Amino acid sequence: MDTSANATVNSPVAVRSNRGCWTCRLRKKKCDEERPGCRRCAGVNVQCHYGARPKWINDAKAGKEELERIKAIVAASASKKRAAHRASKRPRSASQSPTFQSAKSPKILKKETPDTVESAPPPRAPVEVAHDETTKSTSLLFPKWIEDQEASLMMHYLDHVFFIQFRFHTPSLSSGRGWLLSLLTRNKPLYHAALSLSAFHRQSLLLEQESDPADVDYLHELQHHHDLALKELQHFIHTHNKSDSEQDQFDGNIQILALLHGVSNGSIPGPEIILDSSQFLHYSQERSPKLSNSCVSRDSAALDFFTGAIIWMDALACVSTGSHPYLSEFHNQLLSAKKRGSSKDDHKIQLYSIMGCDNWVMIMISEIAWLSTWRKKHDGDRSLDFQEQLHTTENNIRTRLESSNAEVLEELNSLRSTYGGAPPHYSKAYSRHTILLVTHIFACASLIYLKMATSSSLAPEHVDLLLHNTINAMQKVPNPQMFRGLVWPLSVAGCLASSPQNQEFFRNSASAAVRDSNSFGNSGTALQILEKSWELQRRDGRLIDCTATIYQLGTCVLLV
Repeated sequence: MDTSANATVNSPVAVRSNRGCWTCRLRKKKCDEERPGCRRCAGVNVQCHYGARPKWINDAKAGKEELERIKAIVAASASKKRAAHRASKRPRSASQSPTFQSAKSPKILKKETPDTVESAPPPRAPVEVAHDETTKSTSLLFPKWIEDQEASLMMHYLDHVFFIQFRFHTPSLSSGRGWLLSLLTRNKPLYHAALSLSAFHRQSLLLEQESDPADVDYLHELQHHHDLALKELQHFIHTHNKSDSEQDQFDGNIQILALLHGVSNGSIPGPEIILDSSQFLHYSQERSPKLSNSCVSRDSAALDFFTGAIIWMDALACVSTGSHPYLSEFHNQLLSAKKRGSSKDDHKIQLYSIMGCDNWVMIMISEIAWLSTWRKKHDGDRSLDFQEQLHTTENNIRTRLESSNAEVLEELNSLRSTYGGAPPHYSKAYSRHTILLVTHIFACASLIYLKMATSSSLAPEHVDLLLHNTINAMQKVPNPQMFRGLVWPLSVAGCLASSPQNQEFFRNSASAAVRDSNSFGNSGTALQILEKSWELQRRDGRLIDCTATIYQLGTCVLLV
Protein backbone atom coordinates (compact mmCIF):
# COMPACT_ATOMS: atom_id res chain seq x y z
CA MET A 1 0.00 0.00 0.00
CA ASP A 2 1.08 3.56 -0.61
CA THR A 3 2.28 4.49 2.88
CA SER A 4 2.69 8.12 2.00
CA ALA A 5 -0.94 8.56 1.07
CA ASN A 6 -2.26 9.58 4.49
CA ALA A 7 0.43 12.18 5.01
CA THR A 8 -0.23 13.49 1.55
CA VAL A 9 -3.96 13.81 2.03
CA ASN A 10 -3.61 15.60 5.38
CA SER A 11 -1.08 18.08 4.01
CA PRO A 12 -2.44 21.52 3.10
CA VAL A 13 -0.62 21.37 -0.24
CA ALA A 14 -2.22 18.06 -1.24
CA VAL A 15 -4.46 19.57 -3.88
CA ARG A 16 -4.59 19.27 -7.66
CA SER A 17 -2.38 21.82 -9.35
CA ASN A 18 -0.30 22.29 -12.45
CA ARG A 19 2.89 22.29 -10.39
CA GLY A 20 2.84 18.64 -9.35
CA CYS A 21 5.25 16.11 -10.78
CA TRP A 22 4.53 14.67 -14.21
CA THR A 23 4.27 11.16 -12.76
CA CYS A 24 1.41 12.10 -10.41
CA ARG A 25 -0.32 13.95 -13.22
CA LEU A 26 -0.14 10.87 -15.43
CA ARG A 27 -1.47 8.69 -12.59
CA LYS A 28 -4.12 11.37 -11.76
CA LYS A 29 -2.95 11.49 -8.16
CA LYS A 30 -2.64 14.41 -5.76
CA CYS A 31 1.00 15.49 -5.53
CA ASP A 32 2.59 17.13 -2.47
CA GLU A 33 4.97 18.91 -4.89
CA GLU A 34 8.05 18.21 -2.77
CA ARG A 35 11.35 18.36 -4.63
CA PRO A 36 13.48 16.74 -5.85
CA GLY A 37 10.94 13.93 -5.46
CA CYS A 38 7.39 13.86 -4.04
CA ARG A 39 6.42 11.51 -1.23
CA ARG A 40 3.70 9.75 -3.23
CA CYS A 41 6.17 8.59 -5.89
CA ALA A 42 8.73 7.67 -3.24
CA GLY A 43 6.11 5.65 -1.36
CA VAL A 44 5.53 3.35 -4.32
CA ASN A 45 9.11 3.29 -5.66
CA VAL A 46 8.43 5.00 -8.98
CA GLN A 47 10.54 7.70 -10.61
CA CYS A 48 9.33 11.21 -9.84
CA HIS A 49 9.46 13.43 -12.94
CA TYR A 50 9.90 17.20 -12.62
CA GLY A 51 11.23 19.70 -15.11
CA ALA A 52 10.80 19.36 -18.86
CA ARG A 53 7.57 17.79 -20.08
CA PRO A 54 8.19 14.08 -20.83
CA LYS A 55 7.25 12.87 -24.30
CA TRP A 56 4.66 10.47 -22.87
CA ILE A 57 2.56 13.39 -21.60
CA ASN A 58 1.65 14.49 -25.14
CA ASP A 59 1.75 11.05 -26.80
CA ALA A 60 -1.37 9.04 -25.89
CA LYS A 61 0.16 5.68 -26.82
CA ALA A 62 3.42 6.36 -24.99
CA GLY A 63 1.45 7.69 -22.02
CA LYS A 64 -0.59 4.51 -21.81
CA GLU A 65 2.55 2.37 -21.95
CA GLU A 66 4.22 4.46 -19.24
CA LEU A 67 1.10 4.25 -17.06
CA GLU A 68 1.01 0.45 -17.40
CA ARG A 69 4.70 0.28 -16.49
CA ILE A 70 4.09 2.44 -13.40
CA LYS A 71 1.08 0.33 -12.37
CA ALA A 72 3.21 -2.81 -12.54
CA ILE A 73 5.86 -1.18 -10.32
CA VAL A 74 3.19 0.00 -7.84
CA ALA A 75 1.66 -3.48 -7.70
CA ALA A 76 5.03 -5.14 -7.17
CA SER A 77 5.98 -2.61 -4.49
CA ALA A 78 2.73 -3.11 -2.62
CA SER A 79 3.06 -6.89 -2.79
CA LYS A 80 6.56 -6.74 -1.33
CA LYS A 81 5.38 -4.49 1.51
CA ARG A 82 2.51 -6.81 2.36
CA ALA A 83 4.80 -9.83 2.23
CA ALA A 84 7.22 -8.12 4.62
CA HIS A 85 4.34 -7.16 6.90
CA ARG A 86 3.02 -10.73 6.96
CA ALA A 87 6.48 -12.08 7.67
CA SER A 88 6.86 -9.75 10.66
CA LYS A 89 3.40 -10.59 12.01
CA ARG A 90 3.41 -14.33 11.35
CA PRO A 91 6.79 -15.88 12.21
CA ARG A 92 7.11 -19.53 11.32
CA SER A 93 9.06 -22.16 13.19
CA ALA A 94 11.83 -24.05 11.45
CA SER A 95 9.73 -27.20 11.45
CA GLN A 96 6.91 -25.60 9.51
CA SER A 97 6.95 -25.89 5.75
CA PRO A 98 5.75 -22.86 3.84
CA THR A 99 2.32 -23.04 2.23
CA PHE A 100 1.53 -21.98 -1.29
CA GLN A 101 1.18 -18.23 -1.60
CA SER A 102 0.43 -16.34 -4.78
CA ALA A 103 0.82 -12.71 -5.66
CA LYS A 104 -2.43 -13.08 -7.54
CA SER A 105 -4.42 -13.28 -4.28
CA PRO A 106 -3.91 -9.85 -2.68
CA LYS A 107 -4.95 -9.34 0.92
CA ILE A 108 -7.77 -7.07 1.95
CA LEU A 109 -6.97 -3.86 3.81
CA LYS A 110 -6.69 -4.18 7.57
CA LYS A 111 -9.34 -1.47 8.03
CA GLU A 112 -12.13 -4.03 7.45
CA THR A 113 -14.49 -4.47 10.36
CA PRO A 114 -16.96 -7.24 11.21
CA ASP A 115 -19.92 -5.04 10.29
CA THR A 116 -18.74 -4.46 6.71
CA VAL A 117 -18.16 -7.77 4.96
CA GLU A 118 -16.53 -10.98 6.08
CA SER A 119 -13.62 -10.08 8.32
CA ALA A 120 -10.15 -11.35 7.64
CA PRO A 121 -8.93 -14.01 10.08
CA PRO A 122 -6.49 -13.04 12.84
CA PRO A 123 -2.84 -12.99 11.73
CA ARG A 124 -1.81 -15.99 13.83
CA ALA A 125 -4.72 -18.22 12.81
CA PRO A 126 -2.72 -20.40 10.37
CA VAL A 127 -0.04 -21.05 13.03
CA GLU A 128 -2.63 -22.05 15.62
CA VAL A 129 -4.48 -24.29 13.20
CA ALA A 130 -1.24 -26.07 12.34
CA HIS A 131 -1.10 -27.38 15.93
CA ASP A 132 -4.78 -28.28 16.18
CA GLU A 133 -5.14 -32.04 15.89
CA THR A 134 -8.89 -31.76 15.29
CA THR A 135 -8.32 -30.25 11.86
CA LYS A 136 -6.52 -33.30 10.49
CA SER A 137 -9.76 -35.12 9.71
CA THR A 138 -11.03 -32.25 7.55
CA SER A 139 -7.77 -31.18 5.95
CA LEU A 140 -8.43 -33.30 2.87
CA LEU A 141 -11.59 -31.35 2.01
CA PHE A 142 -9.55 -28.57 0.42
CA PRO A 143 -6.18 -28.49 -1.33
CA LYS A 144 -3.29 -27.80 1.04
CA TRP A 145 -2.39 -24.63 -0.82
CA ILE A 146 -5.57 -22.80 0.23
CA GLU A 147 -4.77 -20.45 3.13
CA ASP A 148 -7.23 -19.07 5.66
CA GLN A 149 -7.44 -15.64 4.05
CA GLU A 150 -7.89 -17.25 0.64
CA ALA A 151 -10.70 -19.39 2.05
CA SER A 152 -12.37 -16.20 3.29
CA LEU A 153 -12.12 -14.67 -0.17
CA MET A 154 -13.39 -17.87 -1.76
CA MET A 155 -16.48 -17.89 0.46
CA HIS A 156 -17.04 -14.21 -0.35
CA TYR A 157 -16.96 -15.14 -4.04
CA LEU A 158 -19.41 -18.02 -3.58
CA ASP A 159 -21.76 -16.11 -1.26
CA HIS A 160 -21.69 -12.65 -2.83
CA VAL A 161 -19.84 -12.20 -6.13
CA PHE A 162 -21.31 -15.22 -7.91
CA PHE A 163 -24.82 -14.08 -7.02
CA ILE A 164 -24.09 -10.63 -8.38
CA GLN A 165 -23.02 -12.25 -11.65
CA PHE A 166 -26.09 -14.52 -11.57
CA ARG A 167 -28.71 -12.64 -9.56
CA PHE A 168 -31.47 -15.23 -10.05
CA HIS A 169 -29.43 -18.43 -9.92
CA THR A 170 -31.15 -21.17 -7.93
CA PRO A 171 -28.87 -24.15 -7.14
CA SER A 172 -30.46 -27.55 -7.68
CA LEU A 173 -31.05 -29.90 -4.76
CA SER A 174 -28.99 -32.62 -6.45
CA SER A 175 -25.78 -30.66 -7.05
CA GLY A 176 -26.09 -27.36 -5.16
CA ARG A 177 -23.01 -25.21 -5.73
CA GLY A 178 -20.57 -28.04 -5.11
CA TRP A 179 -19.72 -28.20 -8.81
CA LEU A 180 -18.60 -24.56 -8.70
CA LEU A 181 -16.37 -25.04 -5.66
CA SER A 182 -14.93 -28.19 -7.25
CA LEU A 183 -14.24 -26.36 -10.50
CA LEU A 184 -12.48 -23.50 -8.72
CA THR A 185 -10.31 -25.67 -6.48
CA ARG A 186 -9.27 -28.04 -9.29
CA ASN A 187 -7.77 -25.28 -11.40
CA LYS A 188 -5.34 -22.77 -9.89
CA PRO A 189 -5.55 -20.08 -12.61
CA LEU A 190 -9.33 -20.08 -12.33
CA TYR A 191 -9.06 -20.17 -8.54
CA HIS A 192 -6.90 -17.04 -8.47
CA ALA A 193 -9.13 -15.28 -10.99
CA ALA A 194 -12.04 -15.84 -8.60
CA LEU A 195 -10.01 -14.67 -5.59
CA SER A 196 -8.89 -11.50 -7.32
CA LEU A 197 -12.45 -10.73 -8.39
CA SER A 198 -13.64 -11.36 -4.83
CA ALA A 199 -10.95 -9.09 -3.38
CA PHE A 200 -11.82 -6.39 -5.90
CA HIS A 201 -15.49 -6.56 -4.89
CA ARG A 202 -14.78 -6.41 -1.16
CA GLN A 203 -12.49 -3.42 -1.58
CA SER A 204 -15.01 -1.62 -3.79
CA LEU A 205 -17.58 -2.02 -0.99
CA LEU A 206 -15.15 -0.50 1.51
CA LEU A 207 -14.40 2.42 -0.79
CA GLU A 208 -18.07 3.30 -1.02
CA GLN A 209 -18.22 3.48 2.78
CA GLU A 210 -15.10 5.60 3.20
CA SER A 211 -13.10 6.83 0.22
CA ASP A 212 -9.38 7.33 0.71
CA PRO A 213 -6.70 7.96 -1.96
CA ALA A 214 -4.57 5.15 -0.57
CA ASP A 215 -7.53 2.79 -0.86
CA VAL A 216 -8.09 3.88 -4.45
CA ASP A 217 -4.46 2.95 -5.18
CA TYR A 218 -5.09 -0.45 -3.65
CA LEU A 219 -8.28 -0.92 -5.68
CA HIS A 220 -6.31 -0.20 -8.85
CA GLU A 221 -3.77 -2.79 -7.73
CA LEU A 222 -6.52 -5.36 -7.23
CA GLN A 223 -7.84 -4.61 -10.69
CA HIS A 224 -4.31 -5.11 -12.04
CA HIS A 225 -4.06 -8.48 -10.27
CA HIS A 226 -7.43 -9.53 -11.67
CA ASP A 227 -6.35 -8.65 -15.19
CA LEU A 228 -3.15 -10.68 -14.75
CA ALA A 229 -5.13 -13.62 -13.38
CA LEU A 230 -7.42 -13.56 -16.41
CA LYS A 231 -4.41 -13.51 -18.75
CA GLU A 232 -2.96 -16.54 -16.95
CA LEU A 233 -6.31 -18.27 -17.21
CA GLN A 234 -6.57 -17.62 -20.94
CA HIS A 235 -3.01 -18.93 -21.37
CA PHE A 236 -3.98 -22.07 -19.45
CA ILE A 237 -6.98 -22.60 -21.71
CA HIS A 238 -4.88 -22.12 -24.84
CA THR A 239 -2.27 -24.66 -23.76
CA HIS A 240 -4.60 -27.29 -22.28
CA ASN A 241 -7.73 -27.29 -24.44
CA LYS A 242 -6.41 -29.39 -27.34
CA SER A 243 -8.13 -32.78 -27.54
CA ASP A 244 -11.74 -33.95 -27.49
CA SER A 245 -11.44 -35.90 -24.26
CA GLU A 246 -13.90 -35.48 -21.41
CA GLN A 247 -11.26 -33.67 -19.37
CA ASP A 248 -10.93 -31.10 -22.12
CA GLN A 249 -14.68 -30.63 -22.08
CA PHE A 250 -14.22 -29.84 -18.40
CA ASP A 251 -11.63 -27.27 -19.51
CA GLY A 252 -14.38 -25.92 -21.75
CA ASN A 253 -16.38 -25.10 -18.64
CA ILE A 254 -13.32 -23.19 -17.45
CA GLN A 255 -13.23 -21.24 -20.71
CA ILE A 256 -16.82 -20.11 -20.32
CA LEU A 257 -16.38 -19.22 -16.65
CA ALA A 258 -13.32 -17.18 -17.62
CA LEU A 259 -15.54 -15.43 -20.12
CA LEU A 260 -18.01 -14.65 -17.36
CA HIS A 261 -15.22 -13.18 -15.23
CA GLY A 262 -14.49 -10.83 -18.11
CA VAL A 263 -18.17 -9.92 -18.31
CA SER A 264 -17.94 -8.83 -14.66
CA ASN A 265 -15.64 -6.04 -15.82
CA GLY A 266 -18.04 -4.90 -18.51
CA SER A 267 -16.56 -6.70 -21.50
CA ILE A 268 -18.59 -8.55 -24.10
CA PRO A 269 -17.68 -11.88 -25.71
CA GLY A 270 -16.56 -11.58 -29.33
CA PRO A 271 -18.01 -13.89 -31.99
CA GLU A 272 -14.80 -15.92 -32.12
CA ILE A 273 -15.07 -16.71 -28.39
CA ILE A 274 -18.74 -17.63 -28.61
CA LEU A 275 -18.14 -19.79 -31.68
CA ASP A 276 -15.28 -21.55 -29.89
CA SER A 277 -17.80 -22.48 -27.23
CA SER A 278 -19.95 -24.32 -29.77
CA GLN A 279 -17.86 -27.49 -29.36
CA PHE A 280 -18.98 -27.68 -25.75
CA LEU A 281 -22.62 -27.28 -26.76
CA HIS A 282 -22.19 -30.20 -29.18
CA TYR A 283 -20.71 -32.17 -26.29
CA SER A 284 -23.63 -31.20 -24.05
CA GLN A 285 -26.08 -32.61 -26.58
CA GLU A 286 -24.13 -35.85 -26.92
CA ARG A 287 -24.05 -36.38 -23.16
CA SER A 288 -27.67 -35.40 -22.52
CA PRO A 289 -29.33 -38.80 -23.24
CA LYS A 290 -26.73 -40.69 -21.24
CA LEU A 291 -27.14 -38.52 -18.15
CA SER A 292 -30.89 -37.95 -18.17
CA ASN A 293 -31.69 -41.00 -16.05
CA SER A 294 -28.68 -40.92 -13.75
CA CYS A 295 -27.55 -38.82 -10.84
CA VAL A 296 -26.27 -35.41 -11.87
CA SER A 297 -22.51 -35.53 -11.59
CA ARG A 298 -20.25 -32.70 -10.60
CA ASP A 299 -19.06 -32.06 -14.15
CA SER A 300 -22.44 -32.46 -15.83
CA ALA A 301 -23.94 -29.86 -13.48
CA ALA A 302 -21.17 -27.46 -14.46
CA LEU A 303 -21.66 -28.29 -18.13
CA ASP A 304 -25.41 -27.63 -17.96
CA PHE A 305 -24.87 -24.33 -16.16
CA PHE A 306 -22.29 -23.00 -18.60
CA THR A 307 -24.19 -24.26 -21.63
CA GLY A 308 -27.19 -22.24 -20.48
CA ALA A 309 -25.03 -19.23 -19.65
CA ILE A 310 -23.39 -19.07 -23.08
CA ILE A 311 -26.76 -19.39 -24.85
CA TRP A 312 -28.16 -16.66 -22.60
CA MET A 313 -25.24 -14.33 -23.40
CA ASP A 314 -25.40 -15.18 -27.11
CA ALA A 315 -29.06 -14.14 -27.26
CA LEU A 316 -28.85 -10.95 -25.19
CA ALA A 317 -25.64 -9.75 -26.88
CA CYS A 318 -27.58 -9.17 -30.11
CA VAL A 319 -29.02 -5.88 -28.84
CA SER A 320 -25.52 -4.61 -28.05
CA THR A 321 -23.88 -5.78 -31.26
CA GLY A 322 -26.79 -5.32 -33.66
CA SER A 323 -25.95 -8.78 -34.98
CA HIS A 324 -27.60 -12.19 -35.01
CA PRO A 325 -26.99 -14.94 -32.42
CA TYR A 326 -23.96 -17.02 -33.34
CA LEU A 327 -25.21 -20.21 -31.68
CA SER A 328 -28.87 -20.06 -32.72
CA GLU A 329 -28.78 -23.68 -33.93
CA PHE A 330 -28.46 -24.71 -30.29
CA HIS A 331 -31.12 -22.40 -28.89
CA ASN A 332 -34.11 -24.49 -29.96
CA GLN A 333 -32.27 -27.79 -29.63
CA LEU A 334 -31.20 -27.26 -26.02
CA LEU A 335 -33.90 -24.93 -24.74
CA SER A 336 -36.97 -26.72 -26.12
CA ALA A 337 -35.81 -30.34 -26.44
CA LYS A 338 -38.39 -33.11 -26.29
CA LYS A 339 -38.05 -36.68 -25.16
CA ARG A 340 -38.20 -39.16 -28.02
CA GLY A 341 -41.77 -40.38 -28.45
CA SER A 342 -43.17 -37.74 -26.11
CA SER A 343 -45.10 -34.56 -26.81
CA LYS A 344 -44.02 -32.98 -23.53
CA ASP A 345 -41.11 -30.57 -23.41
CA ASP A 346 -38.11 -31.92 -21.51
CA HIS A 347 -35.71 -29.02 -21.29
CA LYS A 348 -32.15 -30.13 -20.69
CA ILE A 349 -31.16 -26.54 -19.92
CA GLN A 350 -33.39 -24.54 -17.58
CA LEU A 351 -32.50 -20.87 -17.95
CA TYR A 352 -34.75 -19.82 -15.07
CA SER A 353 -32.30 -21.51 -12.70
CA ILE A 354 -29.47 -19.44 -14.19
CA MET A 355 -30.92 -16.02 -15.00
CA GLY A 356 -34.52 -16.20 -13.78
CA CYS A 357 -36.30 -16.29 -17.14
CA ASP A 358 -38.11 -19.16 -18.86
CA ASN A 359 -36.49 -20.68 -21.94
CA TRP A 360 -39.16 -19.62 -24.42
CA VAL A 361 -38.37 -15.91 -24.03
CA MET A 362 -34.70 -16.41 -24.98
CA ILE A 363 -35.82 -18.39 -28.04
CA MET A 364 -38.10 -15.51 -29.05
CA ILE A 365 -35.33 -12.94 -28.51
CA SER A 366 -33.10 -14.98 -30.83
CA GLU A 367 -35.82 -15.02 -33.49
CA ILE A 368 -36.23 -11.24 -33.19
CA ALA A 369 -32.47 -10.76 -33.57
CA TRP A 370 -32.48 -12.79 -36.78
CA LEU A 371 -35.45 -10.79 -38.08
CA SER A 372 -33.59 -7.56 -37.29
CA THR A 373 -30.45 -8.57 -39.20
CA TRP A 374 -32.55 -9.82 -42.11
CA ARG A 375 -34.42 -6.50 -42.34
CA LYS A 376 -31.18 -4.50 -42.20
CA LYS A 377 -29.69 -6.69 -44.91
CA HIS A 378 -32.63 -5.77 -47.18
CA ASP A 379 -32.91 -2.22 -45.92
CA GLY A 380 -33.11 -0.75 -49.42
CA ASP A 381 -35.74 -3.24 -50.56
CA ARG A 382 -39.11 -1.53 -50.94
CA SER A 383 -40.77 -4.38 -52.84
CA LEU A 384 -44.21 -5.58 -51.86
CA ASP A 385 -42.94 -9.15 -51.33
CA PHE A 386 -40.35 -7.98 -48.81
CA GLN A 387 -42.84 -5.83 -46.91
CA GLU A 388 -45.36 -8.67 -46.76
CA GLN A 389 -42.77 -11.16 -45.54
CA LEU A 390 -41.54 -8.71 -42.89
CA HIS A 391 -45.08 -8.00 -41.74
CA THR A 392 -46.03 -11.69 -41.64
CA THR A 393 -42.94 -12.68 -39.65
CA GLU A 394 -43.39 -9.79 -37.22
CA ASN A 395 -47.04 -10.71 -36.61
CA ASN A 396 -46.14 -14.36 -36.09
CA ILE A 397 -43.51 -13.54 -33.46
CA ARG A 398 -45.73 -10.95 -31.76
CA THR A 399 -48.72 -13.30 -31.57
CA ARG A 400 -46.68 -16.05 -29.93
CA LEU A 401 -44.98 -13.60 -27.57
CA GLU A 402 -48.24 -11.98 -26.47
CA SER A 403 -49.97 -15.34 -26.04
CA SER A 404 -47.23 -16.85 -23.87
CA ASN A 405 -46.81 -13.61 -21.93
CA ALA A 406 -50.56 -13.48 -21.22
CA GLU A 407 -50.39 -16.97 -19.69
CA VAL A 408 -47.44 -15.95 -17.51
CA LEU A 409 -49.20 -12.76 -16.40
CA GLU A 410 -52.37 -14.68 -15.52
CA GLU A 411 -50.43 -17.07 -13.26
CA LEU A 412 -48.43 -14.18 -11.79
CA ASN A 413 -51.55 -12.17 -10.93
CA SER A 414 -53.20 -15.25 -9.43
CA LEU A 415 -50.19 -15.85 -7.19
CA ARG A 416 -50.00 -12.20 -6.15
CA SER A 417 -53.72 -12.08 -5.34
CA THR A 418 -53.29 -15.09 -3.05
CA TYR A 419 -50.58 -13.33 -1.04
CA GLY A 420 -51.70 -9.74 -1.52
CA GLY A 421 -48.53 -8.98 -3.48
CA ALA A 422 -45.20 -10.79 -3.59
CA PRO A 423 -45.11 -13.96 -1.44
CA PRO A 424 -42.88 -13.90 1.67
CA HIS A 425 -39.23 -14.53 0.90
CA TYR A 426 -39.15 -17.68 3.03
CA SER A 427 -42.09 -19.33 1.23
CA LYS A 428 -41.82 -21.82 -1.63
CA ALA A 429 -44.06 -19.57 -3.70
CA TYR A 430 -41.44 -16.79 -3.68
CA SER A 431 -39.19 -18.63 -6.14
CA ARG A 432 -42.09 -19.26 -8.50
CA HIS A 433 -43.12 -15.60 -8.21
CA THR A 434 -39.58 -14.52 -9.13
CA ILE A 435 -39.49 -16.73 -12.24
CA LEU A 436 -42.92 -15.55 -13.40
CA LEU A 437 -42.08 -11.89 -12.79
CA VAL A 438 -38.66 -11.98 -14.47
CA THR A 439 -40.11 -13.90 -17.43
CA HIS A 440 -42.96 -11.37 -17.73
CA ILE A 441 -40.54 -8.41 -17.65
CA PHE A 442 -38.27 -9.93 -20.30
CA ALA A 443 -41.30 -10.76 -22.47
CA CYS A 444 -42.60 -7.17 -22.24
CA ALA A 445 -39.17 -5.82 -23.17
CA SER A 446 -38.94 -8.34 -26.02
CA LEU A 447 -42.08 -6.86 -27.58
CA ILE A 448 -40.29 -3.50 -27.54
CA TYR A 449 -37.23 -5.16 -29.07
CA LEU A 450 -39.52 -6.49 -31.82
CA LYS A 451 -40.55 -2.89 -32.60
CA MET A 452 -36.87 -1.93 -32.74
CA ALA A 453 -36.13 -4.83 -35.08
CA THR A 454 -38.85 -4.00 -37.61
CA SER A 455 -38.59 -0.22 -37.79
CA SER A 456 -35.74 2.17 -38.48
CA SER A 457 -37.62 5.13 -37.00
CA LEU A 458 -39.80 4.83 -33.91
CA ALA A 459 -42.17 7.47 -32.57
CA PRO A 460 -43.42 7.59 -28.94
CA GLU A 461 -46.92 6.50 -29.98
CA HIS A 462 -45.45 3.27 -31.41
CA VAL A 463 -44.12 2.13 -28.04
CA ASP A 464 -46.15 3.97 -25.38
CA LEU A 465 -48.45 1.02 -24.62
CA LEU A 466 -45.53 -1.43 -24.59
CA LEU A 467 -43.60 0.86 -22.24
CA HIS A 468 -46.65 1.14 -19.99
CA ASN A 469 -46.88 -2.66 -19.73
CA THR A 470 -43.14 -2.98 -19.05
CA ILE A 471 -43.23 -0.34 -16.30
CA ASN A 472 -46.27 -2.02 -14.72
CA ALA A 473 -44.34 -5.30 -14.68
CA MET A 474 -41.22 -3.70 -13.18
CA GLN A 475 -43.29 -1.99 -10.48
CA LYS A 476 -44.08 -5.46 -9.13
CA VAL A 477 -40.40 -6.08 -8.32
CA PRO A 478 -40.31 -6.65 -4.52
CA ASN A 479 -36.59 -5.96 -4.04
CA PRO A 480 -34.78 -3.16 -5.91
CA GLN A 481 -31.62 -5.31 -5.98
CA MET A 482 -33.43 -7.57 -8.46
CA PHE A 483 -32.83 -4.90 -11.11
CA ARG A 484 -29.19 -5.99 -11.17
CA GLY A 485 -30.43 -9.04 -13.07
CA LEU A 486 -32.73 -6.97 -15.29
CA VAL A 487 -30.17 -4.81 -17.08
CA TRP A 488 -31.29 -5.97 -20.54
CA PRO A 489 -34.99 -5.05 -20.20
CA LEU A 490 -34.08 -1.83 -18.38
CA SER A 491 -31.87 -0.74 -21.27
CA VAL A 492 -34.09 -1.93 -24.13
CA ALA A 493 -37.25 -0.33 -22.73
CA GLY A 494 -35.74 2.65 -20.94
CA CYS A 495 -33.97 4.06 -24.00
CA LEU A 496 -37.36 4.55 -25.68
CA ALA A 497 -38.93 6.36 -22.72
CA SER A 498 -39.81 9.92 -23.75
CA SER A 499 -41.88 11.40 -20.91
CA PRO A 500 -40.07 12.81 -17.84
CA GLN A 501 -42.07 10.49 -15.57
CA ASN A 502 -41.09 7.36 -17.47
CA GLN A 503 -37.47 8.43 -17.73
CA GLU A 504 -37.35 9.06 -13.98
CA PHE A 505 -38.76 5.58 -13.32
CA PHE A 506 -36.05 3.91 -15.41
CA ARG A 507 -33.36 6.16 -13.92
CA ASN A 508 -34.36 5.17 -10.38
CA SER A 509 -34.61 1.48 -11.29
CA ALA A 510 -31.18 1.45 -12.95
CA SER A 511 -29.69 3.25 -9.95
CA ALA A 512 -31.11 0.57 -7.65
CA ALA A 513 -29.25 -2.08 -9.66
CA VAL A 514 -25.86 -0.73 -8.55
CA ARG A 515 -26.69 0.49 -5.07
CA ASP A 516 -24.71 -2.30 -3.40
CA SER A 517 -21.51 -1.68 -5.39
CA ASN A 518 -21.19 1.10 -7.95
CA SER A 519 -17.69 0.17 -9.06
CA PHE A 520 -18.28 -3.55 -9.53
CA GLY A 521 -19.71 -5.27 -12.56
CA ASN A 522 -21.41 -3.63 -15.52
CA SER A 523 -24.89 -2.90 -14.17
CA GLY A 524 -23.95 0.76 -13.87
CA THR A 525 -23.54 0.82 -17.63
CA ALA A 526 -27.33 0.59 -18.00
CA LEU A 527 -27.69 4.01 -16.38
CA GLN A 528 -25.01 5.44 -18.68
CA ILE A 529 -26.81 4.02 -21.71
CA LEU A 530 -30.15 5.47 -20.60
CA GLU A 531 -28.76 8.94 -19.93
CA LYS A 532 -26.93 8.96 -23.27
CA SER A 533 -30.06 7.84 -25.12
CA TRP A 534 -32.16 10.60 -23.57
CA GLU A 535 -29.44 13.13 -24.33
CA LEU A 536 -29.48 12.07 -27.99
CA GLN A 537 -33.27 12.10 -27.91
CA ARG A 538 -33.29 15.76 -26.78
CA ARG A 539 -30.64 16.68 -29.34
CA ASP A 540 -32.18 14.95 -32.37
CA GLY A 541 -35.86 15.28 -31.46
CA ARG A 542 -36.53 11.56 -31.96
CA LEU A 543 -36.28 8.26 -30.10
CA ILE A 544 -32.86 6.59 -30.07
CA ASP A 545 -32.97 2.86 -29.36
CA CYS A 546 -30.57 0.87 -27.21
CA THR A 547 -28.47 -0.52 -30.07
CA ALA A 548 -27.92 2.91 -31.61
CA THR A 549 -27.07 4.39 -28.21
CA ILE A 550 -24.44 1.74 -27.48
CA TYR A 551 -22.94 2.42 -30.90
CA GLN A 552 -22.83 6.15 -30.12
CA LEU A 553 -21.06 5.43 -26.83
CA GLY A 554 -18.32 3.68 -28.77
CA THR A 555 -18.42 0.63 -26.52
CA CYS A 556 -19.98 -2.81 -26.58
CA VAL A 557 -21.20 -4.06 -23.25
CA LEU A 558 -23.10 -7.24 -22.47
CA LEU A 559 -26.37 -6.25 -20.79
CA VAL A 560 -26.44 -8.97 -18.11
